[in-house]
Amino acid sequence: TAPQLQNTCGYNQTCSNGSCSQQNNLSVSISSYPNSPQINQSVIFSSSVTGGTGNYIYSWTGACAGYSTNCITSFSQSGTYTAYLSVSSGNQTQNASHAITVGQNCTANATQRCIGNSIYWYDSCGNQQGLIQTCNYNQTCSNGYCSNTQQNYITVQTNPATNTYNNQATLNGYVSGINTNNTNYVWFQWGTTTSYGFETNHQTLNYAGFFNQNIAGLSPLVVYHFRAVGQNYNGQIVYGRDLTFQLGQVLGATDISTGFTNNLLVDSFFLPLIIALALIWLFKSRVLNFTHWTDSGKIKHKDYVASKELKLKIAKIKEKEKLK
Repeated sequence: TAPQLQNTCGYNQTCSNGSCSQQNNLSVSISSYPNSPQINQSVIFSSSVTGGTGNYIYSWTGACAGYSTNCITSFSQSGTYTAYLSVSSGNQTQNASHAITVGQNCTANATQRCIGNSIYWYDSCGNQQGLIQTCNYNQTCSNGYCSNTQQNYITVQTNPATNTYNNQATLNGYVSGINTNNTNYVWFQWGTTTSYGFETNHQTLNYAGFFNQNIAGLSPLVVYHFRAVGQNYNGQIVYGRDLTFQLGQVLGATDISTGFTNNLLVDSFFLPLIIALALIWLFKSRVLNFTHWTDSGKIKHKDYVASKELKLKIAKIKEKEKLK
């Protein structure tokens, strides 16, 4: 048979399982946070809904648009803005509106707050601004200020590198202030700039004293930077000063002077060598013919002796003739 109309449920009723059941009246309201926002500050419009069937459909319009329980927006200009919300549940629909007044600009540097161990400025709207300071390793940040702590902290010292030859070096350091009952670590950072880029293995120490680590694969004529690093049981990390080194002499080299300088004219070895080589060349090229000079001298001496003997004989002959 054809269905017949038995009843029509009222506006505040729903039809379920062949009968009309009473439903609660739908109620909708809106609130906002903050109540007096500033320019470019985020504003949250929140809905409060009761009644209906418990299943709701949201529709935001006006100053904020969306389809969720809440609606978030911001405003680039000051003025009064109104957000509208329509909520449907079953056969009921309710509307609500909420107006806010956006102020001019937030007041800069209104308060200071801690983030980690650093202090930042915040404006009057609650927006984070610039860094004020970072607390020292022996301080903690609390209520916007750095305060000293009573914990024991280690210190490290960077000492000059040694064994800087054959493409390797030994990095040296000293650590003090160690708590012997806890685990502490030391290591080195190194590289070709003060950004370093390399780290040695982390050594475990439970006493104050010297420590070192070897590094390899280095290049000659390169300036290397390094520094000592320490970490105590509380996680506090400290750094030593930055030092530099270059690869030096190779294995088997000596510190004894060779006599060489940057001036060839005064090198104790090089100058005599040049003179000796020049004399050998002059002799072999007969520019300096010592044999010729010697033979010539002998000939001249013989001529002189013969001439002198001849003159004596002539003188004797003349003397005899005069006597006759």
